[in-house]
Amino acid sequence: MGYSVLMPTSLPTQEVTIGGVQFRLTALGSKKGTRVLTRLLNLAGPSVEALAGQDERAVMSALGSLFARLSPGDLEFFDSEFGETTEIMREHGYVRLAKLSPLDRDALWAANFGDMFSWLKSCIDLNFASFLAGVGDIARPASPAKTSAQSP
Repeated sequence: MGYSVLMPTSLPTQEVTIGGVQFRLTALGSKKGTRVLTRLLNLAGPSVEALAGQDERAVMSALGSLFARLSPGDLEFFDSEFGETTEIMREHGYVRLAKLSPLDRDALWAANFGDMFSWLKSCIDLNFASFLAGVGDIARPASPAKTSAQSP
């Protein structure tokens, strides 16, 4: 007898506008997502534990300092991985970011690295927000079980 595996019909997507350009982000699949998350955690190191219990603003601030430590190879890795699952609106419809010509990529990012950073943060948020939110739950000690008073 066979078995059934529940599969999503599509991966989650999110549309964002950054620097006047409309992006459609699609979540990474599990295998690629695991590879990207592992690279992100290797870069973040112990600072991930410091995010425990912090609000979204603190997490975004920590991501900002993480990006300040990226090597060119790291940045190329994230650009490549997220570029495969990102589309941008052009005059004739959406085009996959990874398929843009070097001239089109220059037009998009040159002198707009703040926009590139915003795009990367949006990609991380779409893919790993639930994980980052769970970091606080993992790092906090469990609360003692509540007991209800029993009346005689």
